[in-house]
Amino acid sequence: MHRLWSGLALLGIAAGCKRAAPEAAPAPVATAADDAWVPDDAPLRALLDPPARREALQGTWLVANDRSGPIEPVPLALTITSDVVTTWDGRTERRARLDSRGPCELALMRPTPTGEAGATYRYRVHDGVAEIGQGAIGERLGDGAMVCQDAFVYFLLGEGRCARRSMSWFLVGSRPASDGIERADCGFRRDGDQEVFFIVPPAGTPGAPREYVLPVDGWRIGRFDTDQPGQPPPLPHTRVADAATARALVDADARANDPVLIAQAAGGVIGDTTTVPGLVATYADASSGVIDTTVRVRATVIRGAAMRADDSIEVWLAAPGHPDRPRIYCIPPLATPLADGAAITVEGKVCAALSVDWTQRRGTVPALCGCAIVADGGAPP
Repeated sequence: MHRLWSGLALLGIAAGCKRAAPEAAPAPVATAADDAWVPDDAPLRALLDPPARREALQGTWLVANDRSGPIEPVPLALTITSDVVTTWDGRTERRARLDSRGPCELALMRPTPTGEAGATYRYRVHDGVAEIGQGAIGERLGDGAMVCQDAFVYFLLGEGRCARRSMSWFLVGSRPASDGIERADCGFRRDGDQEVFFIVPPAGTPGAPREYVLPVDGWRIGRFDTDQPGQPPPLPHTRVADAATARALVDADARANDPVLIAQAAGGVIGDTTTVPGLVATYADASSGVIDTTVRVRATVIRGAAMRADDSIEVWLAAPGHPDRPRIYCIPPLATPLADGAAITVEGKVCAALSVDWTQRRGTVPALCGCAIVADGGAPP
């Protein structure tokens, strides 16, 4: 961290500097010739991505899979060794190249037909310890700060000066000729009992004028998208002891919530859409391949007497011998309920389920929309 704090001195972030009051007009942004404001490229790169920051990223992490959202965080074990990243999601191990993009963003780059692409994550570092996740986050640096909000990095420098630089400026091969510095307004203040960091983007920014307000907790600015009040550790941006520990945590969650694994345990085969487990496994593995297609599914009625507001019958279907999970629901245009345990074949269009109670990964479970019974009676095959 010595290099980091030395670099901060170059940018004028020093103890004792006071920020201007939030309501005051921001100080003029210095030009690229002012070394205290914008040093030349080499010192700036040394500050924003020094070896110490890269070293802090080494190790094993529990992060949120890039397929998940803030409501349904899906844990991913992520091990960084030099610039090689190994990930485990409970089903597949994958390799990627670590691309550290400036002071707060990294990408897991994998080959594509046209080059490379990969999921991006935000990170922050304090005293050699990093946190990795997604969201608007940053770090207190003495009386200054560095915060990543949307597609920009904001810097609070000495004397309350604030500026930003586009995240794309840090991408190798895409840096414009200019230094990319823009004047902005940002700083620390108190909102009631809470210390916050505010950001007012420059005029011309989409959505401006707008103020972003991020909570401050010690050196941390902002929260990762996966932070939930009262959530027990390990949080899904936590460094863990080793890869085996991370994989065990991911595997436990996958067995409880991954629709593909749950469906396969019930006999489902990816690519088979004629059974409930098969349809669930196929949809969850690659929903874009079956969404809006018409399928016929053999199933057992689990709940066939739930009336909806439109007087139709909400029917839940499962596989023989597996009544609890996986399940899908179907709304046939019937005026009478079905008996639980009835064997039926239904036809409908694959759509996204809106309400599921057997997995936390609700966004990866299908339903059958506009379906109808095409066969019934007898024991299901």
